[in-house]
Amino acid sequence: MVICKKEDCVGCYACQNVCPKKAIVMSESENGIFPKINTSKCVECGLCNRVCNRVVNLNETLECYSAFSKDDKVHIESSSGGIAYEFYRYFIKNKGIVYGVSSYLDSDGDISFIRVDNINDLYKLQGSKYTHAYIKNSYSNILEDLKNDLRVLFIGTPCQVAGLKKTLNKEYDKLLTVDLVCHGVVSQRVLKQEIKEEFDYINFRGRNGYSLIAKKNGKTVYKKNRYESDYFDLFLKGYLYRENCYKCKYAQKKRIGDLTIGDFWGRKDYKKKNGISMILVNTYKGQQFLSDLNTIIIEKERIESAYINNGQLLYPPVKNVDNSLLIKNIKEYGLKKAKIKMGRKDYYFTKLKGFLKKIKDLIKL
Repeated sequence: MVICKKEDCVGCYACQNVCPKKAIVMSESENGIFPKINTSKCVECGLCNRVCNRVVNLNETLECYSAFSKDDKVHIESSSGGIAYEFYRYFIKNKGIVYGVSSYLDSDGDISFIRVDNINDLYKLQGSKYTHAYIKNSYSNILEDLKNDLRVLFIGTPCQVAGLKKTLNKEYDKLLTVDLVCHGVVSQRVLKQEIKEEFDYINFRGRNGYSLIAKKNGKTVYKKNRYESDYFDLFLKGYLYRENCYKCKYAQKKRIGDLTIGDFWGRKDYKKKNGISMILVNTYKGQQFLSDLNTIIIEKERIESAYINNGQLLYPPVKNVDNSLLIKNIKEYGLKKAKIKMGRKDYYFTKLKGFLKKIKDLIKL
């Protein structure tokens, strides 16, 4: 039985979560993570195919806002305006459950979604994780929480929100979904190939802008800015995304989540404010939630302003290179040599920019 074509798979884990016989496992490679069926366990019930191919309704955006946390500490320690953290905190304070991507690796050594019900654990969800975070059993756990009449917040990429909705197969009043402005995702295996050192914490945005930082037991074991890091540079240029990302059906004005959040690049005072979050309100449920939130400074904006430098709200990323050849070279030669093969001139020019960026950051100190 074939669930879907490999180039169409988003790696959302919906098929694994609905399988009644646990016949589906997710297998990781440099291309990404994909489902594999254990034919000896499969009873061909078709549930995996249903959640993979069922159409999920998208919503027209109702309103747009710029916002940031009133809490200076949260604002400074967050990637943008600290809005995701404030969403999480509101739910926890009101006896709800939140699901988001942890900056701390799980027991399998993966970057994955976690369930949080204690405000003291919210720090685990802060920071940017520019890689493909794994859902694992989160959809099944969310379903159990909803059946127990708990309020649940889920924040993830649009395809992960879609995977959740397909898995649940019905609307729940106590579920709030928030989709992120997603550029595309890259295999964790490629990320780990660059870092090499053992680590238990990851973050892609420091106080001096984009930096790939990995730690082990609180000690920094790896730190490179966006130009020094081969992984980060290829990610920002859009060269390493999953195949499905280049034809993403969720990269458009209509949105899958009750709310959409991202950086408000359209605000001219973005940097002066230490980062500002963009919020798109896509449903009345999202509108009601936002009106109840009193821990943020919020200002209404034109919807069109959200699209400035947020092309992912309009169309999928453009495939500029032979992605399959790049992945093949990474498997054969490693990340650094694969990037050099793309063009020595560009490689060394990027490294020079990385060196100059480091000098500039040191001068600021």
